[in-house]
Amino acid sequence: MNFMIINHKNAKKVIQKNACLLLIILVGIGIRIFGIKEVGITDYDTAYYANIAKVPIFTSDWFFTTDYEDRTLESLRQYLINRGCGVSIVKPGHIFLIFISFLIFGVTDYAIFLNSIFSSIGVIILTYLIGKKLFNKSVALMGSALIAVSSQNIIYARTGYPQADTTLLFCILFFFVYQHFISIHRSKYFWYSSIIAGILFLFHQSAIIALMPLLVVMLFDFMIFKDKKKKDCVVDCIFFISISSSIIFLSNLLINFINSLNPIEAQALSDRLLLTTVYRALGYFGVSIEKIIFYPRMFWVLEGPLVTFLIIISLLYIAWKAYKIRSINLITISLITIFPLLFWIINYTTLKGIQVLMPFISICVGVFVFDCVENIKKRKTNDH
Repeated sequence: MNFMIINHKNAKKVIQKNACLLLIILVGIGIRIFGIKEVGITDYDTAYYANIAKVPIFTSDWFFTTDYEDRTLESLRQYLINRGCGVSIVKPGHIFLIFISFLIFGVTDYAIFLNSIFSSIGVIILTYLIGKKLFNKSVALMGSALIAVSSQNIIYARTGYPQADTTLLFCILFFFVYQHFISIHRSKYFWYSSIIAGILFLFHQSAIIALMPLLVVMLFDFMIFKDKKKKDCVVDCIFFISISSSIIFLSNLLINFINSLNPIEAQALSDRLLLTTVYRALGYFGVSIEKIIFYPRMFWVLEGPLVTFLIIISLLYIAWKAYKIRSINLITISLITIFPLLFWIINYTTLKGIQVLMPFISICVGVFVFDCVENIKKRKTNDH
């Protein structure tokens, strides 16, 4: 009885202490889940991912049902074609999560979207945790609040696209790899982040671009933390790349084998990943007025003039402050936002590509607003 009273008191304290965060999460859930059953599949990509995710379920149905006496590979292939599942596996990590959602909620349209919704709510929570870890609670709350009401995040949370779960996984990766940045020795977080990096390649290729600045920070971490040795940083990068590459290689072998059973000709996962990434990295290279104004224009339409202005000013402010103070927190978040943004601007302007950056852009806005408020308070205090 006493134990229950103590737990009740502790739970009450936790709720009171995190009331603002809980309110942000509830608002985020409400916006994303409202009317989700009526949304329906309206784009080709969502239907494609759903068809792949249904293959294990329909295969099980084919195997256990008594209606099929001829249980050969050819009859299975024909059965899958008839059910609309004659497609090759792409973005296997995302598809696996949709498959899990099908198992829990049934093979329905809204089960596809629930995967993205849960991932999007996870992004709100991770934005708070990262913002608090790097800066403070006020910055974390502002960043998570901005993500909770972000039109882009909401739109992708209500589709079958892989942007929401890719962003969530990248935030988890960042949280772990940052723990490694501020540690002198190679800790468990380094190994966690290396494994997640390999898994991340099985989602959306935009994460590859966002991952590059983290490798740069990892390589030159000895210049920020004097206790770290240059040799250790180089070895860290070698281990990180080796572990993540091994996961990609093994996943590629497994998925290519599964694709070999496909009733239609399937492209190797590694070929698709390489061609898609390289093509979009180099195939659209160039600078134009249309490209430069693409993101400001999209932000203006989707997030509003005020948020657009805050994002532009905040990114410039963070870059300036990182150069001035040389803080690992500011340097990391500056590199992880500005350089991928520049990459997408000069190569392939798309809202899909920058979704993994949005939690960190939101944190940048939180830092800028917090510093502005603090400076105003200091001036008022000095005046008095």
